[in-house]
Amino acid sequence: MFSHKNTKRAILTSSVLIVTLTGAIACGGRPHSTQDASSASNTSSTSLEVTATEFSFDPQNITLSAGEEVSVIFNNEGAVDHEWVVLKEGSIISDESEFSEDLVEFEIEMVPAGTSVTDTFTLPASGRYQIVCVLPGHFSAGMQGTLTVN
Repeated sequence: MFSHKNTKRAILTSSVLIVTLTGAIACGGRPHSTQDASSASNTSSTSLEVTATEFSFDPQNITLSAGEEVSVIFNNEGAVDHEWVVLKEGSIISDESEFSEDLVEFEIEMVPAGTSVTDTFTLPASGRYQIVCVLPGHFSAGMQGTLTVN
């Protein structure tokens, strides 16, 4: 049975997905995605599509603008659960044992294989943010990247 919090989150996620897809259809294409690095447009919001597999993110390195609202579509095309965690600016881990929740700026938690999740975030400060999947063994297998905010 869904709790009120889960129902509210599902409705919010569905609403963000509908708005994102409506915008993509109106512009004649899919939501914005990149292969290696993405540059946000000069508008106040953008869509970002990230794909997870064993054991990498695509794109691995991303560039966005500070203060811009980002709707991220996280596709897990792998065979196991994955997550997409943006650590606070300046927080760098070299081993998943160094991870703690107080380092998290934004996260999409444990997405089952073959599914997608959409969520929205805004990074207020320019800088470099480490992106990781901290499910056991994933970080050490290569699931990390960099988010640069200008």
